[in-house]
Amino acid sequence: MGAHSNDILIGSYTERMPHVDGRGYGISHVAFDPATGELGDVKPLAATINPSYLAVNRAGTLVAAALEVGEYDGVAGGAVALYRRDPASGALTLLATQSTGGADACHVAFAADESFVVAANYSGGSIAVFPLDDSVLGARSALVQHAGSGPNSDRQEGPHAHQVVVDPVTGNVLVADLGLDAVFVYAVSAGGAVVERQRLALNPGSGPRHLAFAEDGGEFVVVGELDGTVTRVRRADDAFVVGETVRAAVVGTSQPAAVRFSGDRVLVANRGVDVVSTLGVADDFALIADAPVAGRTPREFIVSADGRFVIVASQDDDLIVSYAYDRETGALAEVSRAVTESPVALVLA
Repeated sequence: MGAHSNDILIGSYTERMPHVDGRGYGISHVAFDPATGELGDVKPLAATINPSYLAVNRAGTLVAAALEVGEYDGVAGGAVALYRRDPASGALTLLATQSTGGADACHVAFAADESFVVAANYSGGSIAVFPLDDSVLGARSALVQHAGSGPNSDRQEGPHAHQVVVDPVTGNVLVADLGLDAVFVYAVSAGGAVVERQRLALNPGSGPRHLAFAEDGGEFVVVGELDGTVTRVRRADDAFVVGETVRAAVVGTSQPAAVRFSGDRVLVANRGVDVVSTLGVADDFALIADAPVAGRTPREFIVSADGRFVIVASQDDDLIVSYAYDRETGALAEVSRAVTESPVALVLA
């Protein structure tokens, strides 16, 4: 996690959708004090439509937003918006928007060398690549369409690219596809061409949603939204090997949303049961405990750089709450809260 300041950017749903009654502003921010865990007041930054995921470049000067819509500005498909950010004031200035070529863009990331931006289209079942040159977001250079289906006829009737993550070791792009029970590994050339390097098959019907790398890049974990699991995947030379799978929560039937490493711990936000769960990875890969959170439907969350605090966006109760985190027990103790409508994305900027 590359924190540039103590500013948390917030993406919120702005429209009613099948899975959310979106009433948010667009992109906002809230100050976070890493010494105390206190949150400030939420302040609006940019009014845009359904910015369901945000990414910030290393310098903190550019923000990319995935706009989760079926059509943008008269063009079918979602969109990526690129903003210039003033690191001192936090103000955002829109630089460009580009069509992603597939419906419901839901995730976005900067390449390792920040020479391109890549986005995942959930309903479109595809990923889109855009060249980035001196803060100029170029027209789409590649659109990679996934194909196939999974055993869950309600949720896996086709491909659903849910997340794009850059491998911290190789710079390759990993894509979690909920509809195909797979994680794709792609190499992206300097010219924006995309080549598949590996396809990891996960448990049928698991519905991989989000993944997170360990700090050394030696492994990652991926959550199954449909079967409520977490799977460990280890690096082996120039490939990955799928390992153990455990439940994502102790009690109930969960729908994992987001996952993060923090040292030898993995944290998972679980909707349905409204908890953040802690798993250990130092020795055995095992679930340690669930910690209830304030508010329904915990979506994205942040773990502070020192691991002392966890900040959670509860989508359906309009809350962002910071908690003191006990890494031994997995317990969360509320420190501070801020109110904002339909928060779904959080990123330190």
